[in-house]
Amino acid sequence: MMLFISWISFWISPESTAPRIVLCMAPLFGLASIGTNVNDQVPQVSYTKASDVWFGFCNILLFSALVVAAIVNYRKRMDKLKETQQKDRMEYGRDFNLEAQHRLMGPSKSAPSGEEEEAVSKPKPKGRPCCFGRLCLPFDRVEKIDYLARFLFPVIFLIFNIIYWPCYLSKYD
Repeated sequence: MMLFISWISFWISPESTAPRIVLCMAPLFGLASIGTNVNDQVPQVSYTKASDVWFGFCNILLFSALVVAAIVNYRKRMDKLKETQQKDRMEYGRDFNLEAQHRLMGPSKSAPSGEEEEAVSKPKPKGRPCCFGRLCLPFDRVEKIDYLARFLFPVIFLIFNIIYWPCYLSKYD
């Protein structure tokens, strides 16, 4: 149940950073608390228990959802920064950061030539169509990360359950 709550963050807009992080952190803390309580109630043994495997894997998935939320937040901020720079290029004709770099460092091989500046200043399309069979949707990178995570996380959890439960239950037959 806690995992499902964290997966809701993949359906929330990337601009809503705080709710995305809360939906990942709260289940992570809750599952850690439940895992600690379970371990306190069972006898101490030297080997890995089935509950350790279960809680460990669930914690990995929860932490991974938090990492995906952080990556989406970072990519969204970088995309906004690039968009702002492209607006400035279109409005003022040059990138002020490049001009400052030329003044500080002087002309160098890393400085773009006139052709490269023209190529950089042209606005790029926001997203390319991504086709899966007959379903074609425009995605930018951030939306693609969320879209993949919406399906990848449940599939990984399903595969884990398909492996975990037969192994666990076969020990008690």
